[in-house]
Amino acid sequence: MSEFSESYHLRGTDIDEGVALVRRSGLKGYVFPPANGWIPIVIADHSFAPDQRVVSQNTGTLLHFVSAEDHGWTFALFEGDKAVSAYDCGWDDDVRVDLSRYAKAPIAEMLGVEADRAIAAIEAVLHPADIDAAIDSQPAQTFAEAMRLPRFEWFAYDYVARDYHEQPSDYIGVVKVGDQ
Repeated sequence: MSEFSESYHLRGTDIDEGVALVRRSGLKGYVFPPANGWIPIVIADHSFAPDQRVVSQNTGTLLHFVSAEDHGWTFALFEGDKAVSAYDCGWDDDVRVDLSRYAKAPIAEMLGVEADRAIAAIEAVLHPADIDAAIDSQPAQTFAEAMRLPRFEWFAYDYVARDYHEQPSDYIGVVKVGDQ
């Protein structure tokens, strides 16, 4: 079974900021305690693209991250409701890369002193030569680790909604938002 992860990561250290974002969007989701300067969030009604209901309510730095293990990966970084950097790579038949909205400056600015090393790691996986290279280089994992995302593997609303009730000890501090 292929991994399909889709999540948001709000830059910050106060879980209440993530909860407020989900509430303002009018959606339901789960907000995780902050780690590494990120507040991980999974939202219902996912489509593997940034949900404009979430983006339009964002007032900080927000990252939308998708990893479809055998199919591709994407990210979009927002300041408020404005996309400041984005990338899309798919490899169902042939490798398809969209760098038209990629900008390293917003990522570097956000990462501060770690920026040079992180940007080098990220940019090393943005131009896969073929499908085998795209899969073997684990680009989504490389990106997530360079960004220091605390949760990103098998991390999507459906997984969390299922496991939240089955393994509550794994979800201490997680806030459910909306009528779930």
